[in-house]
Amino acid sequence: MQQDDLDKKATGLFAGKVVRKDLPHQIKGGENVPSYVLEYLLGKYRASDNDEEIRIGVDAVKETLTTNYFRHDEANKAQSMVERKGRHRFIDRLEVRFLFSYLQSVKDKLGLTQMLAQKDIHAEAVDLAGGRIGCPCGVAFFTAIISAVRNRHVQAGTVILGDLTIQGNIKGPASITEPLQLALESGAVRALVPVSNKTQFAGLPENVIERLDVVFYGDVDRAVLKTLAM
Repeated sequence: MQQDDLDKKATGLFAGKVVRKDLPHQIKGGENVPSYVLEYLLGKYRASDNDEEIRIGVDAVKETLTTNYFRHDEANKAQSMVERKGRHRFIDRLEVRFLFSYLQSVKDKLGLTQMLAQKDIHAEAVDLAGGRIGCPCGVAFFTAIISAVRNRHVQAGTVILGDLTIQGNIKGPASITEPLQLALESGAVRALVPVSNKTQFAGLPENVIERLDVVFYGDVDRAVLKTLAM
């Protein structure tokens, strides 16, 4: 692809961050993969103007989609992969559905019935951890919805760890070290962490302990209160 002067300037000023917009269409083909997923993966693996680097990056994106993206009619294929490997992460919407089910069950208690009836909620999730597509972010997503419908802002630089079951129970991540380190490197200043992960705090790297304000919570209501200062 021939670059014009503007392309060359953008590539020079934002090296490693510029993505050719024609590539998602080449990769997508007949697959029902959201364009924003392709754009994110392309930005991660092949933000370059070097033809060979682009080719290698495109192959990496295709491999990621092949091993991590499954349609619901491919459940048997996904199950077979789990049986072979013992464990695997997928791009899926199941946890989001659980979250909406829980939200519907507590909307009266939260005084959100009328607000939710007047609004449409659309969600897009992008994998920020490369090949590890899965992400236990149910509490963060729930808090984001409450923030949107109540028009209450979340403090900038806040990260929320923890997943949410359909019954509203909190599931902490297996480890908080890697996600908090990544959060700090990405500009986070405050992190809400399930109290079940509190024993792991002492094992965090010193720079995380010193620079990140870690706040523990025991239930989703407490997480929302601490995040939105309600």
